[in-house]
Amino acid sequence: MSLNVKSRTPRNRKSAKSRRVPFKRLTEPPESYSPAMSRSILPGRWQINAGIFLLFVLGTLALYWRDLGIGFFMVDDYGYVTDDPWIKGITLTNLRHILFTPHFANYSPVHLLSYLLDYTIAGLNPLAYHLSSNIWAGVVAGCVFLVALALTGRRMIAVAAAALFVVHPAHVEAIVWISSRKDLVAAAFALPSLLAYLCYRRGGPTARRSVRTTSCSG
Repeated sequence: MSLNVKSRTPRNRKSAKSRRVPFKRLTEPPESYSPAMSRSILPGRWQINAGIFLLFVLGTLALYWRDLGIGFFMVDDYGYVTDDPWIKGITLTNLRHILFTPHFANYSPVHLLSYLLDYTIAGLNPLAYHLSSNIWAGVVAGCVFLVALALTGRRMIAVAAAALFVVHPAHVEAIVWISSRKDLVAAAFALPSLLAYLCYRRGGPTARRSVRTTSCSG
């Protein structure tokens, strides 16, 4: 007597293939993601995260308070600030020049507009320019905290990353040297843009509209 035994290997192979979860590529539109991903990318209460952000701003001001009495540097500060006629007054001519003309082979209009604001408030008092740079550095440190929190989901790691940014000697030049403020200004816009992109990738159509609104307002 012969037994007719059917092999179950093809069926099992097909079943395993059907259960395989498709790999989501970064290039796929956010609508293809699960609705569960629409939760906030910043874990924890927003009041706590905002408080830590503010603490980094205040901590940076406290750490760099000694640079308020340094004055202007001989290198570039005179070309960017004291001898630059285009930051001395909010006029249509000055704004047009700042927005459409490179300065020292660099095109950084927001950087120059920050000097224009400093001059409007305090003239050529170097203390105001150093204080402004310290505030920019504190804002960037807070943004580093938020981006690290969004990427890792762990508040202690995010705090450590932002603290390292503030105290690392490599960043002293960008904070203390007034002419090097361009690095802080660029980071102050790049980091929130990265955070908005992460929110866009996770949130779908609603986040897309929010990112577009933020981009237009910026």
